[in-house]
Amino acid sequence: MYYQLDENGYLCAYSFDTVLPGGVLYRGRVPEDFDEESFDCWKIEEDTLTFDEGRQRARREGTSDREELAELMAWFEQYDRQVMEYQRCIRLGQAYDRDIDKLDQEAMEKQQRIRVLRERSGRNADQ
Repeated sequence: MYYQLDENGYLCAYSFDTVLPGGVLYRGRVPEDFDEESFDCWKIEEDTLTFDEGRQRARREGTSDREELAELMAWFEQYDRQVMEYQRCIRLGQAYDRDIDKLDQEAMEKQQRIRVLRERSGRNADQ
């Protein structure tokens, strides 16, 4: 197997079939659980492929955080439409059929969650 390492010493590319440009030949045993999905959680330490479960766990958490953030942003698109509808109803002197205070409270809670997710990912909470 040919491989390349990233700046932290983890595999960032590999090939079993062809010579990888800039790659290094690994002659050791490749564990049975080595796979394409988690190859970037493997390091070569003392000529042995070693799996880092903590890195895999962190990557999975990062993926679920991104999915949750996307869901929250989609919710805010709906919320913004409701706020615009509420403002229109006020201007036109019409009744609004939803509880805007309840929506605003939910928005505050969701915005807090967005901040937590962004801080955890290392991004500025106000981005």
